[in-house]
Amino acid sequence: MDKTAYLQSKRDPSLDVLRGLMLIIIMINHVDGPLKQIFHQPIGFVSAAEGFVFLSGIVFGLVYGRIILSGKSKKTIQIKATKRAVVIYRYHLLILLFVLLPSFFLDFSFQPLHAFIETPVKSTAFYLLFMLQPENLDILPMYALFILFAPLVLMAYHKKKEWLVFVICFSLWLLAQYDWFSFLNLSTEQHGINLGFFNVFAWQALFYAGCYIGYMRAKGKVLFPKSQPLMILFLMGSVALIVVDYTDINWLLFRAIRGHASRPHLGIVRFGNFLMVAYLINCLIQNGKFFFSKPIATLGRYSIQVFSFQIIIIYYSGLFIDEILSFGPVATTAFQLLCILMLFILVFLYKKLVPKENSHRKAKMVRVKGNSFSTASD
Repeated sequence: MDKTAYLQSKRDPSLDVLRGLMLIIIMINHVDGPLKQIFHQPIGFVSAAEGFVFLSGIVFGLVYGRIILSGKSKKTIQIKATKRAVVIYRYHLLILLFVLLPSFFLDFSFQPLHAFIETPVKSTAFYLLFMLQPENLDILPMYALFILFAPLVLMAYHKKKEWLVFVICFSLWLLAQYDWFSFLNLSTEQHGINLGFFNVFAWQALFYAGCYIGYMRAKGKVLFPKSQPLMILFLMGSVALIVVDYTDINWLLFRAIRGHASRPHLGIVRFGNFLMVAYLINCLIQNGKFFFSKPIATLGRYSIQVFSFQIIIIYYSGLFIDEILSFGPVATTAFQLLCILMLFILVFLYKKLVPKENSHRKAKMVRVKGNSFSTASD
């Protein structure tokens, strides 16, 4: 399938390619090696996680925005979104099952999962309730929660109450910039609670900002047209932040910038840096200079499945990485590339072994003003 044929499927190729790229970079950044040094925040205080969450918001806003514009009821939208969140939740459970397999048959468990061996019932209950989110197992719960509330957000956009959403999202993001647990002298770890690396109240702003852009695109409106002065300004700003991030200069201003670039809390510098980079990439797409790759787009199209696959790969690759690192950078790079190749192989096998997914997608085509679109939003 070339780009023209892909467009005829009513999907946006740039969104799928970008999500596929984000998944590849996430894979690289979680397996030690030379490629990680290149792809870990190469453009300032921006990582692939921000891109993945933002793009997921755009896709959700675009797909479900079209459903809203077709006249579907709020109840219908909520049911569809809830079903989607349930699918994500199932993958969240499947990942845990696969990474716990060694503990079932061997006297071994991955370090982030020791709690499941020491207090299995309590830890499992907390995991089911999103109160225990071990390393790398915190993205899907966050995504599921965002999707559950997304229909309310989209309906607010539809009723021209985006200002209310912006106020609420900004307020939650602002509150998330402070460590309230430490401020109130509350300890979660002693109770076996781990809410994950990413602060949900901060990262929701990124997802619902993406939702707004997606919804406006569903209405046929371009929010951020190409502007040469803005491109130059944002390019200069991005370059400046790259300098701050990659140099050891200890000036007061540089320390202040780094101090407001928190990744867990999505600090203001990180948020701003990401938006500048996103705008520049958007300008490339508008210029028609963004490349298309069907294999990478396929990764993005099956993002939930691919993301789940890669978390399992990341956990099991940890068993061999120390030995592989001892063989030098060439062997380590080859191993990183092998992990990436496994994503393509797994998604190919998934498409072959789960044919119902494709027929399900074709069945769920909705007509809006003569244009069909897929309701899948993975």
